Amino acid sequence: MSTDGEAHDLVVDVVLLHTSGDDVTVAVCGHSPVLLTSPDPLLPSTLRELLDSCATLTAHVGVPAEVVRAMRETEVPRAFENSPWLRKRRALVFVGGRCSVGDHVLAYDERIGVYAEEAL
Repeated sequence: MSTDGEAHDLVVDVVLLHTSGDDVTVAVCGHSPVLLTSPDPLLPSTLRELLDSCATLTAHVGVPAEVVRAMRETEVPRAFENSPWLRKRRALVFVGGRCSVGDHVLAYDERIGVYAEEAL
């Protein structure tokens, strides 16, 4: 168990993505399809969209510490491994504006970003 001071230092770098109506994954700031399991290099235009969709989740600033810990334990997607800018980032994929992480539901709003909506 961590102290409150340690919890405030918990951060994880992520790329925010969502699935479109036809189950294609795209960056929240883009339109290019992203296959997270692909080892192929990303197209420059796709990389720009992914970089524009980067965020840092910080415990107790919109998301609970449990969410940050769970995301830190998540594998980096294969598609990100060859990029020096993405190779330490995790993918956070929203479906219908929502994403479950552990016992929590995160929501994404393009105006305010990512926030914890409720605990399951």
